[in-house]
Amino acid sequence: MFERICRDFMHLHLPTRLGPPARVVGRIFAADYNLDVAAKLFDSTVVFGECKWWTLKVKVNILDKLEANSQKT
Repeated sequence: MFERICRDFMHLHLPTRLGPPARVVGRIFAADYNLDVAAKLFDSTVVFGECKWWTLKVKVNILDKLEANSQKT
C-alpha cells in the first residue's frame, strides 16, 4: 500500500520537481531485483525511486542499490 502511495505522489508531483509530467508511473519486478517506482516522462526521461517507511535518513547503500538496479533495466 505504501508503495502505491509513493507512485501516486510521484505521478502528481514530478512536474513541479522535474518539469515534464509522467506519461506512466509503475514498478518493475524481475527475478534478481525490483524497483518500487519507475516513471517515464513525456520527454522520454526515466525516473526510478525506492520507497522506505521509516524515520531515519536513507543511507548511501540504499542509493547504491537503487542505482545498480536501475542499470539492469
